[in-house]
Amino acid sequence: MTPLDVAPAIHLAYQRVTDSDPGSLPRESDMRALGLNSVQLLEMIVIIENELGLRIPDSALGSLDTIGDLCDVLEQLQPAHSQAG
Repeated sequence: MTPLDVAPAIHLAYQRVTDSDPGSLPRESDMRALGLNSVQLLEMIVIIENELGLRIPDSALGSLDTIGDLCDVLEQLQPAHSQAG
């Protein structure tokens, strides 16, 4: 998994939960402004966790206001990659 895998997983989860194509999901997009309620956000998180094989800690859930917040949490959870060099 690479950081690039995070954005497609979020996009897929949004599509499944809302049954609509969001187009682009800029990092600054507010979850509520996208029309997501708390139940839909939790559904998205479950889908993303299953897609990426990660588990978002419950303690992080309250700080997920934007797409960027979600990306940041997911990227921090990824296993360390070997550095090229």
